[in-house]
Amino acid sequence: MEAQESYVYPYILWNGYREAVEIRKGSPLVHIGRGAFIQHPDPLTTDGQITEDCRRSLLSAACAFAKSHGGVLTVFWGVHGFSHAGVDENGKPSIQTVRLEAAK
Repeated sequence: MEAQESYVYPYILWNGYREAVEIRKGSPLVHIGRGAFIQHPDPLTTDGQITEDCRRSLLSAACAFAKSHGGVLTVFWGVHGFSHAGVDENGKPSIQTVRLEAAK
């Protein structure tokens, strides 16, 4: 039996490289790359989910990273959702989010 790989969410996948994103509370700041993190004044809801404003900040930084480094970053929020972040042909931010339904 193969060992199952575990993931820490959220994480970013770019060009085959995966990096977990540490969530911190504090003044707004985002770092994409090795040691990735998002720092936000109110990063989590009371039930431990990432706030929408914190998600937008991370996706905005992911688009900026894609613009300067090329390609598309995928942010995996959990087993039921992910977002592709990049830029369109005009260099404008492009985000596509997919939310998967849990099996019933």
